[in-house]
Amino acid sequence: MLHRLSIDSIGNVTTQSQASSSIDLRIAFQPPCPQRQEQRRHQSQQVRQLLISQLAETLDQDYTLESLPLSKTSIGKPYLTSQPSPAISLAHSHGWAASSLSVDTEGISLLGVDIEAIRHRDWEAFAAEVFHPKETAWLMAARDTERDRRGLTIWCRKEAILKAIGVGIAFTLSEIAVSPAGQLIQLPISLGSTENWNVVSNTINAGEQQAIFAVAWKNG
Repeated sequence: MLHRLSIDSIGNVTTQSQASSSIDLRIAFQPPCPQRQEQRRHQSQQVRQLLISQLAETLDQDYTLESLPLSKTSIGKPYLTSQPSPAISLAHSHGWAASSLSVDTEGISLLGVDIEAIRHRDWEAFAAEVFHPKETAWLMAARDTERDRRGLTIWCRKEAILKAIGVGIAFTLSEIAVSPAGQLIQLPISLGSTENWNVVSNTINAGEQQAIFAVAWKNG
């Protein structure tokens, strides 16, 4: 199953391509393979196929898996070596694959995406280490499946921001904080200002399967 989403500069998400779109987001699901190594290879190929379709349809650039001009920084942040080279970000988790591409190549300087299949976790113990107090309060106000959704939403938002900036985890994740409404309210000083950041997140479905995705980007 394939989802095609468009995001405008202020974070409105639609399922139709819009002239005002800033980000093209594609999410696909295929049942995971039983063998872990084969699953990683399959999902790596799947997310590249999503990117290839985006480049063909939004920028009229045609590539195959073999010719795709994709490289990575020393910490694994993917980028395109072709010109023009829009900001991109890729993610996959338990059968889910997501590819985000900046249609607004001038306005967006940083872009990150993360996706996680919805699963139950011991969020109370987890939150004590990686969530900001305001995030923890929002998390613990929910129960059962809704708590899982909120916990994964908080996690995916942080991961999307880190992927956009292109840094590893060299600090406590609780130093990054996003409000329940999706406003970035705190960053470590070393990562710059919270100004001009946008964060959107939502639930995505593929039959009985569900995941949380988050996209973070910085304008300018």
